[in-house]
Amino acid sequence: LPQKLKKNYFHYCNKNNKKEVTIVKKIIKMIMLLRGFTNATLAEKCGYTSPSGVSNVINREYSMKVENLLKFMDAMDCEVVIRSKLADKNEWVIK
Repeated sequence: LPQKLKKNYFHYCNKNNKKEVTIVKKIIKMIMLLRGFTNATLAEKCGYTSPSGVSNVINREYSMKVENLLKFMDAMDCEVVIRSKLADKNEWVIK
């Protein structure tokens, strides 16, 4: 792996793909709503000391670390699936 990934500096989203950031954050909020999570309950399940930890990640304008996305999905009993757009349609599940 590249050094950046090893040091966990990789960001899921950045200024160049703000649209994708918005979509991911809307999905997180929708799952929270459907599963009955508040910022406080998600923060507790993720090990944050206060609800603002969740709020800060979700409301940050541009970026979200993959680590945070995976932490939130795991806490809400979800998984992230990466699917190839090629004919093989391979899938990888990140749990």
